[in-house]
This record gives sequence, C-alpha cells and structure tokens, in this order.
Amino acid sequence: MYILGDVYATTERALFLKRLMLFIEPAGAQLNIFTQFTLPRLGSFILAGLVNRREGWNARVFIEGRRRFDLPAWIAEHGRPEAVGISTITASVQRGYALADQCRALGIPVILGGPHVTFLPEEALTHGQLVVRGEGEGAMNALLDLWTEGRVAATDPRHAAVPNLSWKDGAELAEGDAWQFDAPRHRLIIKTRDYAQGRYEIR
Repeated sequence: MYILGDVYATTERALFLKRLMLFIEPAGAQLNIFTQFTLPRLGSFILAGLVNRREGWNARVFIEGRRRFDLPAWIAEHGRPEAVGISTITASVQRGYALADQCRALGIPVILGGPHVTFLPEEALTHGQLVVRGEGEGAMNALLDLWTEGRVAATDPRHAAVPNLSWKDGAELAEGDAWQFDAPRHRLIIKTRDYAQGRYEIR
C-alpha cells in the first residue's frame, strides 16, 4: 500500500508540473435530449485525448450534469488552467458564455467550439478569444504546435495557419482555412484509468 500510494503521489506531482488545459461541456438551461441522461458528447474527450498525447500537457474534462461547474473551487483543487475550451450547443450556449466570461475575468483564455458557435463565430468572440468552427481535431493540434513555447496573443497573425479557427483581427473577423479530415477517430483512445484518476469528471 505504501508503494502504491507513493507512485500515485509521484504521478500527481508530475501532472501538477504539466501545462494544464480544461475542457467544459456546460449544461443546457432548457430541456433537451442531453438533460434526460448524463450523456456527454465525444468532442471534448477527443480533444483532451489529443492534448494528453503531447509532452508536457495535462488535459481534464468537466461535464456539467448532476453538478454545476464552480471555477474557483476547480482551480483550488486542480490548479489554474492555461486555457479553457468550452463546447456548446444552442441549448447550452448561454451557460457556456457565462463560464467563458468567468474565465476571462480571471485572465484565462477561452476557446469556444460546438455547433452553435460554428454558425455564429462573431457572437462567440464577444465571450472567448478564439472560436473553432466545425471539427476541432485539426485546430487543436495546430494550436498546440503554435503554443510550444507558450501561448500567443489572440490577435497573432500565425493563427491564420490554424484550420477552422476564427478570431478577431482588430474589429474584423478573421478565419483560417477549413480542415481536411485525414485521420480515423478510432485511434484517439481514452483509457478507463483516466476516469479513475479524476481526469474526466461527469457530474
């Protein structure tokens, strides 16, 4: 038991030293298919899996279901994330925007994604610094490449190389090219032990 406990503690210290990214799937304010059961969509888990494959990164996912997300409490338990990704549908977008505003008030950059913001990126950019339109895998990989030496400003012209990305260039909406999907998703494996370690929270 001592050995297992020591290994677990070492793992926790290693995770603490990594750059932290948080993905949140907010709950809808109104009744919809996802409010009947705790049934998370796969997008946030796929993106977290991509992040966790990168050396020096640790991604976590919080799915609002039985419990609402509390940003200060989460930071106190897990640490301050370097960036937060929020995935929304129309039924949950107002809650998503409220969470984005909380993060930005603390100086935490926000990336918004999901069907709603795909069609209304300009609306979403009043709450987050970056918007991913459509599929997010290509954009996430490109952002991680761009952030190798640390995050860059939301207005950085290098965002033009990030597929499916929208951002504000001054007062103007700027958009990257569409991502060409070329990798089978079944390769993005989420291991059961990640749940046991609390890396993904479904509440």
